Amino acid sequence: MAEVIPFPGSDRIGSDDLQRLLKEAAVNTDKLTYLRKFKESEEWYRLVTSRQVLKCLEDGKVKSGPVKDEAGNWRCSLYRLCAGGPVYIDVALHLNTDGSLARAYVLSVDNRVHV
Repeated sequence: MAEVIPFPGSDRIGSDDLQRLLKEAAVNTDKLTYLRKFKESEEWYRLVTSRQVLKCLEDGKVKSGPVKDEAGNWRCSLYRLCAGGPVYIDVALHLNTDGSLARAYVLSVDNRVHV
């Protein structure tokens, strides 16, 4: 049976494509942007390193999404255990017309235990 490849710009993105794009964002940090500047006095900031965020991008589990937002970006939430604690990140992926990664935006980072 033939493999179905979603047309770029469609309203769906496959889980394999999502994992590939997230790993590309982790490896090619030139395409990665943190939208919020955090103060070092914030408690979580002292506890989550940029390496943990990159590891979460690279091999985190998708908690929710991907869904297309009003700006046309693909948003998802990821989770990974890093250094014995949970790290949650929300990411928006902006794609080129051919479906390749143009830019990844880290929207939020959290390390609190979610019940």
